[in-house]
Amino acid sequence: MRHDLEAERACLGSMMIDPMAARLALAIVDPEDYYRGAHKEIAAAIQVLTANGQPADLVMLAGHLRQNGKLDEVGGAAYLN
Repeated sequence: MRHDLEAERACLGSMMIDPMAARLALAIVDPEDYYRGAHKEIAAAIQVLTANGQPADLVMLAGHLRQNGKLDEVGGAAYLN
């Protein structure tokens, strides 16, 4: 099986930029569908923020991950950016 990390990053980035993209992507792609562990964590955080009616932008996502002790694990704010 082949994994496309670039596609994973593009999907996550689009969800961070556009709330509608987040809702659409989360309707068809589960966080566990991502290959890279950090991407699973980021997608799960986006899912939680979106479910709570919050934006999944860089600031909110980094804050959520930091609060849950996962920000360094995913590569820090620099990776999210």
